[in-house]
Amino acid sequence: MEKAETYRYEFVSADTFFSIFKKYRDELFDNAITFDVEKLYSQEEKDKASKLTFHPLGIYLLAYDGDQLIGWSFGQQQQKTVFCMTNSAVFELYRRKGIYTCMAQLVVNKATEIGFQKIYSRHKISNNAVIIAKLKLGFMIGGIELSDRFGALVRLNYFPNKARENLFR
Repeated sequence: MEKAETYRYEFVSADTFFSIFKKYRDELFDNAITFDVEKLYSQEEKDKASKLTFHPLGIYLLAYDGDQLIGWSFGQQQQKTVFCMTNSAVFELYRRKGIYTCMAQLVVNKATEIGFQKIYSRHKISNNAVIIAKLKLGFMIGGIELSDRFGALVRLNYFPNKARENLFR
C-alpha cells in the first residue's frame, strides 16, 4: 500500500479551492439526505441575507497524485480563536491510504500555527472512517447535534493547548 506522504499537498486560495470544490462536490458526496435550506427562503429573506457580511480566515488544502487531484480539505474561522474544519473529501480510488488523516493533520498543524486554540469538526454520525481517524489524531467527542441540513452529527473537538484539552477531558 502506498503511503499518504508520497502524495503532494498544497494550501491554496479560497478562489482556487472553491472552483475545484464546486466541480467535484456532487461526485464525492451523497446528497440524498442533505437539504438545501436556502430553497425555503422568500425573496425578501434572500435579499436581506445577501447584504450580510462575514470574512473569516480560511484554510484550503488540495491533495494531488502528481498533477491529478485526489482530495481536499477546508475550514474557516468561527470565532477569534476557534477554527472549524468544514469539509474534506478523497476520491474513491485513493481512499483507505491515509490521505484523509494526512490532510487533517496538515490542517490542524496550520490552524495551530496561526494561533487557533480550539479546532472542531462535525460529521454525519454514521461516518465511522472519518470519526475514527479524527479520534486517533487526538480529537474528542464534544457532543451530538441535529442539523436541518445534514441530519444527526457528532462534534469533535481538538485543543492544541494540552492544559485546555485536560480541562475538557
